[in-house]
Amino acid sequence: MFGGVLGRLLSNAAEETAAKAAPRAGAVLSDILPQSVSAAKRIVGNVADEPLTLAKPTQEDMVNLYRGMSQKFDPNYDLNNTGALNGYTYYTDNPSMAREYAGKDGYVYQYQVPKSSLGDDIMNEDGDRVLAYKNSDKKLATGTKGGEYMVYNDHENYDPNNVKLYEGPDDTLSFDSNNSTHTPVSSYIDSANSDLEDAIKNGEMTAGDTPQKVADLIKKIGSDSTQIADYTPDDWQTVSEWKEAMQNGAKIPPVVLGSDGYVVDGSHRLMAYNQLGTPEIPVAIRGK
Repeated sequence: MFGGVLGRLLSNAAEETAAKAAPRAGAVLSDILPQSVSAAKRIVGNVADEPLTLAKPTQEDMVNLYRGMSQKFDPNYDLNNTGALNGYTYYTDNPSMAREYAGKDGYVYQYQVPKSSLGDDIMNEDGDRVLAYKNSDKKLATGTKGGEYMVYNDHENYDPNNVKLYEGPDDTLSFDSNNSTHTPVSSYIDSANSDLEDAIKNGEMTAGDTPQKVADLIKKIGSDSTQIADYTPDDWQTVSEWKEAMQNGAKIPPVVLGSDGYVVDGSHRLMAYNQLGTPEIPVAIRGK
């Protein structure tokens, strides 16, 4: 009986204490919770209000590549009509070298690419093609040096609209044309025609039966003929002179093909025809 009475007293005391404490606890929570919620809203709100920005490559993360061309760059040009290797085009890291490739009256273009997109080989460590890889170090006959890069035009990150005309401080020819060993086309065009006619008469060559497409021949320049990638300013000057001769109605020796159909003589004439937009040209075949 005593235990029952004691238990009820303790129970009543506990209920009274809880009843008195509840308002005080509620008051404390009512003060704390709004402040906490308000603080949380401020934090979340600040994060939500700040736009999400991705780090952009800095100037130090970019590399400038240059391309010298005798004609204006066309971002919509079909590379299948050129001698480009599997969708690649040649660039250099030296604007002076690009200017020599372009010639005095040509054009130099600049293409900025991220360093991370360059490679020393066609493929990166993951087995994917890189946007541009260094093919070799070159030195022109004029002494100009530069790295030769191959830009993959089918790469997902290649944008031809980012190829811009270059007008930098180094956009000048780095050789003295007066000291050039260039031989003008006008000095040997007649003898070239005469030698070819004699070769055909002697059976050393035969005239081709049908004209050949210029676009197809550009892709088949043999090792015996000057490769377009190796053209020096003298070569581009020769192309320009052949082009002028064609426009003036001069008699042009046909491009010479080997028995395998590859160009063995006349790559300069071929490039001149290409610049003029000539679709087909006569050819001669070396051998009987």
